[in-house]
Amino acid sequence: MRLSAVTALANHRRRLGLAGRLAIGIALSIMIAGTGPASAAPPAQTADGSQLTLGSSQFVNGGPLPLASTCLGLGLGNPPALQWSGVPSGAHELALLVTDPQGATGTISHWVVTAIPTTDHGSASGTAPAGSRQGLDSFLLPLWLPPCPPPGSLHHYVFTLFAIDTHLTFLLPPTDAQVRIAMTGHVLATADLVGTFGILA
Repeated sequence: MRLSAVTALANHRRRLGLAGRLAIGIALSIMIAGTGPASAAPPAQTADGSQLTLGSSQFVNGGPLPLASTCLGLGLGNPPALQWSGVPSGAHELALLVTDPQGATGTISHWVVTAIPTTDHGSASGTAPAGSRQGLDSFLLPLWLPPCPPPGSLHHYVFTLFAIDTHLTFLLPPTDAQVRIAMTGHVLATADLVGTFGILA
């Protein structure tokens, strides 16, 4: 399954060609800028008065993802830069889940990251947060799965940061579903960030 997933992404990129990928991506980014969903609701204030927030220096909430993080760019293992603040004092670690709720067969998991130290305040483009562990995406790969929706559709990619009051333990790299189950009853705060991406038909 892992080989077929990587092969499919590589074939898709070859069919488009470099010039075609850049032209399509730039045109689409211009067309969809500002057409994403409304900004996420302000984070709820926690007991200690903090507000967990999540953002990026590479895209705004509801705006297009950087092409380098998609199948038109560098692709696999190249997530966008992220920054966060307002981690509640009772948090023991952070977790980050990135999903596409518009997948043809259901929600697609694009990135699973656990064990993020509460002292971290972000991650650079192309890297996971320092000290964290990466779980399995929907293609069972322990890295960033680049968005690659069917041509003609605009998808919304939801980044959710969780502050949790325990340390999650897994024998093997976990899936999105396994992380959500393990976090049940331990989430102190969450923050969302939405990026969009699509390929012209």
